[in-house]
Amino acid sequence: MPGVGEHAVRATLSRASYSPEKAKIAEDWLAEIEDERSIRLNSASLRLAESAKSEAQTANKLAMVAIIIAATSAIIAVLAWLFPHH
Repeated sequence: MPGVGEHAVRATLSRASYSPEKAKIAEDWLAEIEDERSIRLNSASLRLAESAKSEAQTANKLAMVAIIIAATSAIIAVLAWLFPHH
């Protein structure tokens, strides 16, 4: 089937223009193409998910730093209010 093209093979199959034996070969070939496509898409999805996980971890670390800074600022503000420096 290579060389004929996926779309042409699908069109010929839809018209039932292949013999039963050749139709089976065409269906197997199309299934193989779809399996390969699925593997590529799954690999791309996995890479994207790994990248998103890494970005989320970085964002979480930055958020923790921001919380620490905010808490420290709040403590300093409370201490400054409790113990004014005159």
